[in-house]
Amino acid sequence: MSSPRLKPRAFSLNRPALLIAQFSFIMLITLSAISIKQIQQDWRKEQRITLTLIAKQQAEIISQKVTHALSATYLLSKQIKHDQGQVIDFEQQASYLFNHIKGIDSLQLAPNGTVEYIYPLEGNEKAIGHNILQQDKRKEEAQHAIQQQKLTLAGPFRLVQGYNAVIGRNPIFIEAQGRSLFWGFASVVIPIKQLLNGNNLRQLESHHIQFRLTTLRHLGEPVTQILGNVDLQGDIFASAQLSIADNQWQLELAQQDPNQHLILTKLWATAAILSSLLSFLIYNLASYPLRLAQKVAKQTKELSRLAYFDNLTGLKNRTLLQLELAKTLQRLTQQNEIEQSHQIAALVYLGVDDFKRLNDAFGNKIGDELLLEVTHRLHNICSKKDIITRAGGDEFAIILPPQSSLKSIEIWLQMLLKTLGQPISIDGHQMQFSISAGIALLPQDGDSAEVLIQHANLAMTHAKQKGKRRFMFYNNSMEARVKSNLSVELELNKALKHDELVLFYQPIVDLTTSKPIGFEALIRWQHPEKGLIFPDAFIPVAEQSNLITEIGYWVLEAACKALPNFPPHIQISINVSARQFMDPQLATRMKQIIYQYHATPNRITLEITETLLIENIEQVVSSLKNLRDFGLGISVDDFGTGHSSLSKLKLMPISTIKVDRAFIMDLPDNKEDKELTEAILVMAQKLQLKVVAEGVETAEQRDFLLANQCNFGQGYYFSKPVPLDQALVYTERMLIKK
Repeated sequence: MSSPRLKPRAFSLNRPALLIAQFSFIMLITLSAISIKQIQQDWRKEQRITLTLIAKQQAEIISQKVTHALSATYLLSKQIKHDQGQVIDFEQQASYLFNHIKGIDSLQLAPNGTVEYIYPLEGNEKAIGHNILQQDKRKEEAQHAIQQQKLTLAGPFRLVQGYNAVIGRNPIFIEAQGRSLFWGFASVVIPIKQLLNGNNLRQLESHHIQFRLTTLRHLGEPVTQILGNVDLQGDIFASAQLSIADNQWQLELAQQDPNQHLILTKLWATAAILSSLLSFLIYNLASYPLRLAQKVAKQTKELSRLAYFDNLTGLKNRTLLQLELAKTLQRLTQQNEIEQSHQIAALVYLGVDDFKRLNDAFGNKIGDELLLEVTHRLHNICSKKDIITRAGGDEFAIILPPQSSLKSIEIWLQMLLKTLGQPISIDGHQMQFSISAGIALLPQDGDSAEVLIQHANLAMTHAKQKGKRRFMFYNNSMEARVKSNLSVELELNKALKHDELVLFYQPIVDLTTSKPIGFEALIRWQHPEKGLIFPDAFIPVAEQSNLITEIGYWVLEAACKALPNFPPHIQISINVSARQFMDPQLATRMKQIIYQYHATPNRITLEITETLLIENIEQVVSSLKNLRDFGLGISVDDFGTGHSSLSKLKLMPISTIKVDRAFIMDLPDNKEDKELTEAILVMAQKLQLKVVAEGVETAEQRDFLLANQCNFGQGYYFSKPVPLDQALVYTERMLIKK
């Protein structure tokens, strides 16, 4: 009978432990539930904040792209109004806008609602004659635009070319006899795929973030999807509104963590299995949520990196640049007010000179490696207090902390450009590149981060225009200069089309006989209103665009036309700019022009600058050999100013060097110029090169050059540059003169 008594006792002895275990299990499960719920809430809150920031940033990028593209309709509309409803030079204006405003597929003009002008026409021929007000599926939007006299944004819809696009239509009204009359529409077609360029929407998908871009319109279909997923699936949602023309667009983001439910299941299972061991349960309860929180923090950090840091270089991006710059400006202003001081900070805006040309020549991979090397050098140069950012493309920005002396900034900038401009070897390619910089000073050059960035960028642009490899501080006159240059560029475009450019010819003379052996063709602009304009007034502007390349080919064509008028032994030299020389079609187009006018190649000499020989020597040598083998002469212009080495000169397939006028003007009195000129002439004789001395203006200079066995001379002593008819008269007179 003892057994029945023992069982109840055993039960009674185990009951407290069972109750404690049960109580511990219940308490642990309760604490786990509270902790897990809190972690979920915190994670969702942080992710929602980050997701909202990303949505606003990406929405701003899309809004800027569309608004920038729509600006083309305002410019076309303004031109139509200016010309009183006449369509003048549409193709030229549209071509300029098409090449300077990104994201445009085509530009259209529709007088009275009927499409009559399209650029580019190729591929868009079917749209000619299309009546927007009668035939278009969205004619209500067009009529609404007329009633409201505002630009409307139609679409998206699928084009006959096979892709989706939106169309901005800007109604044009002409003031006539005190009334505002509807003229027609200026339209721009914006491909939907262009909206993805320059942002990180596609990259977000790798972080389990879906996106959808929709538009809400006053007329037509109320809600239309533009980009992204039809049905967003996720645990966290965020959105941002975009106001574009008469539309309200909305960018929605949804994030889903595929591992979240699995993590929660494991957490609950672990808590249930280990509940019998109280100490281990407590440890596990403390440690596992911590690991979960670390994973959440890592994901949050990665999303933050996408929002604020550049993917290639790891530097802070333009968004963070604006935030940091605003903080620096605010702190500096407050510090100066409190301390009654005048300390200055600086925004240094850097750009790699001719980066697009380097990228095209060597490929995107080499271009990226170059940007990484620039980043590495910036880290070595800058102090921990300096804020280094990548502003975009080949551009970097550095915020220098407050300091009392402008001189210290200038010294630092000189060291910066020198260090960044050192040669670099990437994948066996020896590359010589340079950096230009613009500086905006805080607080005097701007009262906001946006204005300071704009002014520093403008100063950098002027540094590039002044010859690159330099830095410039912002000043108020720069904005006026930009407008002036744009005006010159537009007029120069017309000058090319209307045959306003002319060539003058300056003789190159045999110093022993004083007879001409050739002429250098020098460009002039015969402006219909301003008269004769010399090249220094328009060539620098042309060199900032593709115009210099087209001008170069025009000069060759004009020289080929003039060549038959000269005696057979006379050669014509033409200048080739560095930008034209890097044109991949250079040799092909030159040969086509020479063949077209049946010109003899060995009567034409190409003059290139010595600076061109210094950079990208492999590409330069290859191109020069191709042109020389065709029969063209190659001459180095302004020799002595570019610091090219003798070893490089020996590699070049050149036949002539032209000594810069700076070495000739003070001969024979200046001892230093005498020695330098004598050294150049001796070197040329050793290399069996012909020498042309530029800027000969006196008989003493001619006699000195003759005594030192200089072959040829050019300058006002013989003749100033003259039109073709006077050059022919000069040639005839000098050849018959004994």
